[in-house]
Amino acid sequence: MVMHFSRCYPYDTAYHTIEDETAIIIHSSGTTGVPKPIHLTHGFLGTMDKQGQIAVPKGRVSAIPKKTGQNYLFLSTAPFFHLMGIYAVAMSVFHEAPFVYPPPTATLAVQTLIEVISAMHPTVAVITPALVEAVGQSASALEALSALEMVCIGGAPLAPDIGEAMNKRTNLVSILGASELGLVPSLIPENKADWEYFEWNPNYQLRMDPSGDDSQLHELVIPRGESRDIHGIFHTIPDLMEYHTKDLFSPHPTRPSLWKYEGRLDDAITLINGQKINPIPMEKIIEGHPIVSRAVIIGNRRSQLMLLVEPCSSNLSSRDKSDVSEYKRTIWPSVEKANELAPHGVQIAIMRIMLASPGKPFRTTPKGSTQRRKVLEDYEREIDHVYQQDEHWTTLFKNG
Repeated sequence: MVMHFSRCYPYDTAYHTIEDETAIIIHSSGTTGVPKPIHLTHGFLGTMDKQGQIAVPKGRVSAIPKKTGQNYLFLSTAPFFHLMGIYAVAMSVFHEAPFVYPPPTATLAVQTLIEVISAMHPTVAVITPALVEAVGQSASALEALSALEMVCIGGAPLAPDIGEAMNKRTNLVSILGASELGLVPSLIPENKADWEYFEWNPNYQLRMDPSGDDSQLHELVIPRGESRDIHGIFHTIPDLMEYHTKDLFSPHPTRPSLWKYEGRLDDAITLINGQKINPIPMEKIIEGHPIVSRAVIIGNRRSQLMLLVEPCSSNLSSRDKSDVSEYKRTIWPSVEKANELAPHGVQIAIMRIMLASPGKPFRTTPKGSTQRRKVLEDYEREIDHVYQQDEHWTTLFKNG
């Protein structure tokens, strides 16, 4: 581990004079489009301080790590150009919460994470999507997590099977944030099994608005209050009176205060008949298979769904026809499970499963989530070919 000590540099400008001036420029994740620069003002950073003062209901615990003290150490795996990386720095400045950061290599390896936990004994860790699924499939990494009081995940949904494996070793907690918004204060669910769900802090004003004609899905909306003290979005976009996040959630079947993340409005697939399908839960089921790295479900303006899979590099020795067929048969039970979430007649068929090319890996954001639009652009020709082949065989079948 490396430790540096810096001199103090006083900054005595009055807050109200620089509240709307840019303090830091980061860029958006690029999950749903081209990454764009986001100017975070001093006022935005001030909300990170104020959020630490939001009251938590009696007997409950904040999901956002904010403890302090000599026996508390916060491990952040997020880069400093990412919101969670900035949050780690802000916590150390505003709340004197020490944090540890792994060596700044291009990609944080699972083994490095294990070594950091062993050497520094952190209390809580925030693990990025780029790393979390690899951790969930490593027995030694899962064992290392058992030494932590809590592991926070955010930035992208997690495959349920991997989440369950992690939650058995430690307390897994979901947190929500966005580059332009900041973190949304939430509470640790009272039932450990509800790690996939969010319970919003009632002292942070927000609404859950029904989304379109789907009574189960609700959009997270943040209305502007009398003050901007705790809402970063109204510093990022000062003239805004209400912010529609486009993040969709479904309520817990028996606990109405709990909400499960289901994806974004941008992610929805609209079939040629106008039917809308949320691909995210299906993709996460498939990505839970140990030989699947990433999955993207396709179907916009089509009559049926298709699956594009990026295999784990070590689980496909060649791309000859027999190996590809065997790979598809191996992951088929997971595809069948995912198909249970889609209407009959449009579900993924084994002939509409395509494997990504080793020379054309899925493009990802810095936080590790799949750039859906970029992947669809990269594979546009191959996707069209699969649908043409499917249509050809369907026509032959109908004609006997």
